[in-house]
Amino acid sequence: MDMTPKKQDSKFSINERYDFLFATALSKPVRWLLVLPVAFCAMGAIQFLGSALIKLLCNLFGDGEAVAVLLNSILCTIKYMLFIIAAVATTPVVKRRKVMMALLALVVGLLILGASNALLVAVAREFDMTMLIATTVCCVLGMIIGVISVYVKTREGSVTSIQQKQHVGE
Repeated sequence: MDMTPKKQDSKFSINERYDFLFATALSKPVRWLLVLPVAFCAMGAIQFLGSALIKLLCNLFGDGEAVAVLLNSILCTIKYMLFIIAAVATTPVVKRRKVMMALLALVVGLLILGASNALLVAVAREFDMTMLIATTVCCVLGMIIGVISVYVKTREGSVTSIQQKQHVGE
């Protein structure tokens, strides 16, 4: 008899159908309404926590431009990757259509990235072109990693179920 307590998943865990656990209890229209707010909240949380960490690390390593560019690029990669994953995990579509939703989230992310960069260039009196280029490239890279992650996770279950069916037939 196994007496170990069962691990309880967080409401922000993603189940085998690539859905957030909190979102499975909601109706489809509500989930569609929450797709972008949940993705933006995920980005905001990473930005808030990552900015504090970057300030701490820049203080430890000095205010060198290379360190700041590297740390901000890593933060942008993680932020936009999480944007894709959070948006897809909130959508109320079947597992095989999650990749299509990831591609749609990629387009939305590219629009957000382009608009924010255009706003920065138009409004800022001066900005660091190296930082702008590095973070833009890393944002796009983060979105691509997010789409690949969704593809691998949603494909993984399909391949496993096909393999199991083949072993049952033998």
